[in-house]
Amino acid sequence: MPAHGISLSPNEKEVYVIDSGNSYVHVFDVSGLPTTAPKQVADIQLRSMAGNEANCSFDCQKEGWILHSLDGHYVFVGDSGDVIDTSTRQSVINLPALFDSRKFLEVDFSNGVPVATSTRYGLGRASTSGGTTPTATVPTTPGGTIIGQDTFQRGNQTGWGTASDGQKWGSDATNTGVFSINGNTAYNAVLGASAGDSEVVLSGTISSFNNANLGAALRWKDTNNWYKAYINGTNLVLQSKVNGTTTTLKSVSFAASTNTSYTIHFRAVGTTLSANVWKTGSSEPSGWMASATNSSLPTGQCGVRAQVPSDVTVKITSFKAQTV
Repeated sequence: MPAHGISLSPNEKEVYVIDSGNSYVHVFDVSGLPTTAPKQVADIQLRSMAGNEANCSFDCQKEGWILHSLDGHYVFVGDSGDVIDTSTRQSVINLPALFDSRKFLEVDFSNGVPVATSTRYGLGRASTSGGTTPTATVPTTPGGTIIGQDTFQRGNQTGWGTASDGQKWGSDATNTGVFSINGNTAYNAVLGASAGDSEVVLSGTISSFNNANLGAALRWKDTNNWYKAYINGTNLVLQSKVNGTTTTLKSVSFAASTNTSYTIHFRAVGTTLSANVWKTGSSEPSGWMASATNSSLPTGQCGVRAQVPSDVTVKITSFKAQTV
């Protein structure tokens, strides 16, 4: 019985391997390479992969194929149909089309336009630029619609210009004296249409927390009306600005280091604001670290917002906003 499937997680920390003869997927922790050998951490039973694919005229024996989603949250198993949640390492659904095919890939759409695609191959996507930059595992809310996203993988330029999803960054991101693309990273703004229940997940670094902070924005209307979740080196803070008045809604302790990539997950549902932060490349905390309520701003745009003195540099390496 052939076995034909291996996929490296986007953050390059785990490998999923098909054992088609026994209808299993085996998971290995490879985060310690090259100094530490891979460690087997899970065995996940699949729907039986015995037999041949239906309605097939050539090369029909089930051999399987395996692929992580672009955000790393799911693993798709061809010839089995199973979709595995990587946070629980359990199959959460079985897709009939995937049960009878090993030929598939992921295509993500925003406003009816394709904005990202995988290959058929389970490739990790951690990037390097003057050292390793961890890749964020971006949480995805089932049923959510992508509002805007940007990988910042484009040539050096002044201004943030057009995001990887084809939309143009707005607000201060058009200020070419402050914002730029440089070495495939970016420094600060708003992207996509206005929304109500929505969330932002972004990853980035900051060179100093001296009178500076890094954060995500929701329900942004203008410079005087927005919600923000940010880190300032000692705390994770939920903040509102309504009609020009700034209010701290919640502050919880979170020690952050300079020039270290952190991922911020900020969500607004109804009047509830919630946020998490964690070191990029590690797992998101369970539950919410900070929550508050505010009814002042029911809708607005999603984006990035940072307090950046002239001697401080903020670099954003990934951004994704979607409805919830």
